[in-house]
Amino acid sequence: MGDLMILIFLHMIQSAIMIVTGLELFNINYKLKNILIPVMIFGLAIWVVRKVYVYYHIPFGSHTLVLIVLFCIILRLFVIVKNHYVISIALLDFSLIMLGSCLVGYIFNIFHVDSSVVMKSPSLLVVFGQAENIFLIILLVALKIFKINIFTIIEKIEVK
Repeated sequence: MGDLMILIFLHMIQSAIMIVTGLELFNINYKLKNILIPVMIFGLAIWVVRKVYVYYHIPFGSHTLVLIVLFCIILRLFVIVKNHYVISIALLDFSLIMLGSCLVGYIFNIFHVDSSVVMKSPSLLVVFGQAENIFLIILLVALKIFKINIFTIIEKIEVK
């Protein structure tokens, strides 16, 4: 039950936020039904990669590179956007997640939270995993509220 909860409430949601934020940033039109398949595939890929790393006792770190490559392949195959957009979306999304991860790590240090306790509790893992998405969520909300994208931002900068 815990694995299913982590898969649905952490990895699927995280992959949806990543894909939608990237598409919104680059003003790429999409329909919700068209991104469901890549969201599910990438969410499952995150879960599988993490499970393989744990099973074979591979130290985490390189899993990010594996996930970036998988994310690019999935985005390119299913969303059908140009390669430079795919790479830009992947780098931006993973950079924001890394920043969120640093913030969560900082919070762990402040409150003396043992990360092994969090890793053993599916509900805590989901909560802190979603906290890592904070910068992606902020960017997505800003893009939606202010109806901006990378091109309108660049246009405003060039005008001045």
